[in-house]
Amino acid sequence: MTKRRKIASTFLIVLGMCFVSLMQQGCAKSPSEKLIGRWYSGDMTIRFREDSGVIWNSPRGLALGRYEFSGKTRDIKNDKKDPNLFIDVVRNDTRQQFQFEISFLGTDRLRIQLIPIGREVTGTDAAQGMVLRRANDNTLGGAVVKVAKK
Repeated sequence: MTKRRKIASTFLIVLGMCFVSLMQQGCAKSPSEKLIGRWYSGDMTIRFREDSGVIWNSPRGLALGRYEFSGKTRDIKNDKKDPNLFIDVVRNDTRQQFQFEISFLGTDRLRIQLIPIGREVTGTDAAQGMVLRRANDNTLGGAVVKVAKK
């Protein structure tokens, strides 16, 4: 192989690596985009839609409404809980408002913690919250979906 060919092939390899790196950075989702979809635990399922609609099903019943997510997350060193998700729903003909602090634990899990409205909550008096899993196309609320075949 000539020197010119070696330089050209090295250049193409470096160029290809730069292209792949840029594509991966361009495909990174914002926290708001990560939230979109269905999430579940053993007790509840919640779906965040792109249009800011929310569908929340729990033992208390089905709740429909709107949500607002700031996308900000708290510095781990800060002990003060900082709500970043606000939900306004109607459940059993009653309007209810909630605020939560959520943090993503990878791509398919998130921790959600209720922050009581009207009072400051620190790590010492707050519950650990609940970890939710992302539902995929094969699951609805955690159970495998059985699809009838024709």
